[in-house]
Amino acid sequence: MPGRRRFAHDALDGRDENTVSLAMLIVNELVSNAVRHTSGEVSLAIRSDANEVHISVDDADPNPPRLIGIKASTAYGRGLRIVDWLVDRWGSTVTDHGKTVWCVLRLPGDHVAP
Repeated sequence: MPGRRRFAHDALDGRDENTVSLAMLIVNELVSNAVRHTSGEVSLAIRSDANEVHISVDDADPNPPRLIGIKASTAYGRGLRIVDWLVDRWGSTVTDHGKTVWCVLRLPGDHVAP
């Protein structure tokens, strides 16, 4: 996981500290879910433009992620809820090799790219 956090940090070079921290938390949650729920390879992609950061994680399990009910005593199941709370939108897409879980984090500021 440390390599993926470094990748996320480097991919967002020049962004404000809050954006980088949020993106790194999201990366951690999505990658952790993929590692926990699949036995195949996991890959991470991050891209950003003037308005948004796009994060996607590919894994070998074609089953879509789902938000589950959790109790205070439950030790797992919060990762996707955290992502859902932090991002502007997220979803998943079935691929030939499993699925891609993606999310979009809107960047702060008054600017909007054309």
